[in-house]
Amino acid sequence: MFYVRPEISILDVQKNTEKHGQSVMDFYRSHKSILHEIFFFTQKPKKIELGDAVDTNPYHLFFYMLSRFYYVDDGSSDIIFYYRKKDQDFITEDAFSALPSRFKRETLKDDTFEYVELPGCMWKYDTIDEPWLFEYTRNLFKDIWSSTKQQKGKYTYVLRDPVLSRYRRLLNHNEVLAAARSEGFSVYEMANLTFVEQIRLFRSSEFILGVHGAALAFLLFCEPGTQVLEMYPNRPGKNHYYDLSTKMGLRYGRFTALESFNEETEDFSVNIERFRAVICHLKLCRRNS
Repeated sequence: MFYVRPEISILDVQKNTEKHGQSVMDFYRSHKSILHEIFFFTQKPKKIELGDAVDTNPYHLFFYMLSRFYYVDDGSSDIIFYYRKKDQDFITEDAFSALPSRFKRETLKDDTFEYVELPGCMWKYDTIDEPWLFEYTRNLFKDIWSSTKQQKGKYTYVLRDPVLSRYRRLLNHNEVLAAARSEGFSVYEMANLTFVEQIRLFRSSEFILGVHGAALAFLLFCEPGTQVLEMYPNRPGKNHYYDLSTKMGLRYGRFTALESFNEETEDFSVNIERFRAVICHLKLCRRNS
């Protein structure tokens, strides 16, 4: 049996159904809260199965999947887990490869074991109420970010390509791109970078600019005090990166001076004059701080 943190409840469903005269599924449904619990259904020896919570989305990969290792991590013992092989999912495969060597992944199941899912976290729609979660997940990749220093004057525009994206497109993309470049921003497409390169890019940047999207999950690795400007209107349920930035000690701002916004597709255009003014103001604030 693998290590389990003492605050986690372990429920043997088979034994409890026999004791209380319930069916397995009736007992499971009446007790499963998905939070801070591990369920056993057989008397077989146990192994961990990491659940797939849309692993192609970095926010999901970090905070709905990898963070859950915390519940079975004593800081030194090997963590053996099963996760199926997905040949086309490069970011997930890269992330697994970058974990500390004590994380040992298996891609085939052994029928002599029962595979159990890790407990859930206090997830809300756009925030996470687990005080340990961001720091723990970041430190899984400490060997990468700790050797990367922030570069003064490195301004990074994380591009959300309007041609490849199906929604939340920046309609005056070319104007924003030209304005950002004129203010000293370098432009990066995350699809062109490896997982390790993305961590180092965010860690080395002094200013991160981007449209609301999953790539901003890499804000997790920024130095405290990094300036963040997210382009998106103030809408309920879209505070993921405000929450992340606040908890990681970043200077977060949201650019909301829009010329248009489509409620269905979330496509929008920004006011270029206001955009330039805000960028200049934030740069000046950094120079004077």
